[in-house]
Amino acid sequence: MILSCSNITKSFGDKHILKQVSFHLEDHEKAAIVGINGAGKTTIMNCISGVIKKSGGSVTLDGQDVFEMGEKYREKLSFQFNLCL
Repeated sequence: MILSCSNITKSFGDKHILKQVSFHLEDHEKAAIVGINGAGKTTIMNCISGVIKKSGGSVTLDGQDVFEMGEKYREKLSFQFNLCL
């Protein structure tokens, strides 16, 4: 399986939170999203999972739009938040 995020953008009014974020993850690959507070880490995860609507770009799983897949996509989705002190 390949999760592909291409040019994800998210804006709240005039404030641009995400600007054309792109990455691809293949089966069993792991990734970490790190950054300072307010960098958009939670926003990108919320856009990928469908919790909030992205302003632009696409999220696909094996070439299928994840928002069209609906529940089938969410059954395959898993992520973990870690707090590092």
